[in-house]
Amino acid sequence: MDDYLDITLGARYDDHDTYGDSFNPRIGVVVKPYNNGILKFLAGSAFREPNVFELTKNKDLQPMTMESYEISYIHHFS
Repeated sequence: MDDYLDITLGARYDDHDTYGDSFNPRIGVVVKPYNNGILKFLAGSAFREPNVFELTKNKDLQPMTMESYEISYIHHFS
């Protein structure tokens, strides 16, 4: 069996003149309990500022923020 546990950490930091700063961490955990099984846990946050085109249509737009969570189980049949 390959690695039993894999953990990935990441982060992004943005410093925007208009909207200020934003720190967005992410984590991924992959567990392989047996040869054909994979269990994944993913979590993170994101930040998106309005682009120039969007601001020409609506100057009051604010940045979007979101959080995401995912759990998945995969079994490979042989």
